[in-house]
Amino acid sequence: KVAYLSGTSSADFVFRDISDSSGAIADTMASVGEVHFLDDLGVRSLRAAQSFGDWKRGTVTGLVEPLIKAKRVGGVSAVGAIAVRAKDQYRLFYNDGSVLSIYFGRRDPESMLLQLDFTPTCIHSGELADGSEILLAGAANGFVYRLDAGTSADGQQIEAYVVPAYAHQGDPNRVKRYHRALISVANGGPTTTLLYSANYSYGDPDLPGNPEGSLAMPGSGGFWDVMTWDQFYWDAAVQSEAYADLNGLGKNISLPIASDATHEEPHTLTSIAYYYTLRRKLR
Repeated sequence: KVAYLSGTSSADFVFRDISDSSGAIADTMASVGEVHFLDDLGVRSLRAAQSFGDWKRGTVTGLVEPLIKAKRVGGVSAVGAIAVRAKDQYRLFYNDGSVLSIYFGRRDPESMLLQLDFTPTCIHSGELADGSEILLAGAANGFVYRLDAGTSADGQQIEAYVVPAYAHQGDPNRVKRYHRALISVANGGPTTTLLYSANYSYGDPDLPGNPEGSLAMPGSGGFWDVMTWDQFYWDAAVQSEAYADLNGLGKNISLPIASDATHEEPHTLTSIAYYYTLRRKLR
């Protein structure tokens, strides 16, 4: 259940229920705008718990509910959760080293799965003397790690990938020939490199995908008398763009993009634009 205690002393304390059918798993409460927590069906807020109880409709993780269920069925338990104020995120840590990060900066919550190379046992979000945020994780190996710092995972490469949903360009029943894709990246640094491939028509085995390609995406440029010295690169664009060569037929396309680096600056994939020509109708 979820309840709260009000009053100023033992003489007038009152214990009031918010929901008698939904409750937080230990150590998973964190405040991101409002208090969020993990229960048996997913991550929800106190307000949603009061309105929806233990119905799945009240969770903010409905789109990744199979992931939450797989963790529960597999006996993977939550270690704790923190709010990352600088990024508008709620992060839920599991004892298999995985982290569910939920972003609240847009209209609908957006979930992303992360994987640590150690087993977390405790997590802390704090503030340094200069007001900047610091995130720490204690590990089963006895070390304490600082999160969201540096360009590597304790000296090891950071692997990242995203597989976009299949896009049909507004015409799902028509074959297209895909020629190339324009990929845009913000931030990054002078050595940012992306890997890509392409799959067509939901990965139809009769329609071969693209071989893997590589794109140099130097970024983090700036403007004279505007940027802070040593926080931008003179010989780079503010936002980097590069064309990925494609040569495939299909009714839709998905363009997986990956990076694997130790010393590259963090980057943000901002958009993908496809160049194609229309072919025959599917009947």
